[in-house]
Amino acid sequence: ELGNISAILGLVSLVCYLPGGWVADRFSTRKLMTISLVATGLGGVYMSTLAGQEETYGPLVKLHVFWALITITMYWAALIKATHVWGKGKQGLAFGLRESGRGITRALLFGFAVYVFDHTGKNANGMANVILLLSATCFLSALFTWFFTPEDDDDEISSKGSMVDILQVIRL
Repeated sequence: ELGNISAILGLVSLVCYLPGGWVADRFSTRKLMTISLVATGLGGVYMSTLAGQEETYGPLVKLHVFWALITITMYWAALIKATHVWGKGKQGLAFGLRESGRGITRALLFGFAVYVFDHTGKNANGMANVILLLSATCFLSALFTWFFTPEDDDDEISSKGSMVDILQVIRL
């Protein structure tokens, strides 16, 4: 079932990449990233309530579709845009710092998650605590994003283009 859920997440994510760039060009990077992180955290809080329940397949499928919609459509395209803006001529360095920072943070966070799982019970309760830890990390990241990501300049937000333009690009 986990493989099916991952496949569904992947398919929905693939579809969401196209409108993601369009959304990132039209709305505030800071707002998109913050809203996405809060929504991801809320999804995690909901997921923590599923730990230990019998029938979780349907709710987990819906949750992963929700996560694909909000993270791919709102977060990733905005993050790539923000990295381009922050890089200003040194995009290789900006992307490298971003990815190395993500890797180090992920290693530390998941190391701590294993510790939490080990010390709060190696069962559904321990898993719920790990999920809540990761959700809290999303909320904390949303706060940092809101306060430390500068608001877009007017020339970074475009109101040009339409769905017809997107379909034309897809056709090409």
